[in-house]
Amino acid sequence: MHSIAMASSGTSVDTWSCALAGVAVDNAITALNAAGATLIGLTADTEWDADGVRALHEKLVSFQSGVAVEVGRLNTRAWEIDRAAS
Repeated sequence: MHSIAMASSGTSVDTWSCALAGVAVDNAITALNAAGATLIGLTADTEWDADGVRALHEKLVSFQSGVAVEVGRLNTRAWEIDRAAS
């Protein structure tokens, strides 16, 4: 993944772009956190002892892990945006 780095021109366009990027990343984090919370319930509900349900459970656990990874990446991007805006 590429790091978000701004030139040190300090123009209002740069500031506005940075603010918009920050909002977009924050919105993505909020959406992923909501999805992750839903997946926690689904994974708990699918802990059964049948092959089809077990496969569904494993897939949901995989999705939940993927969501956590993406939230971590987006938190890093948010930190980079905040740092660039400072």
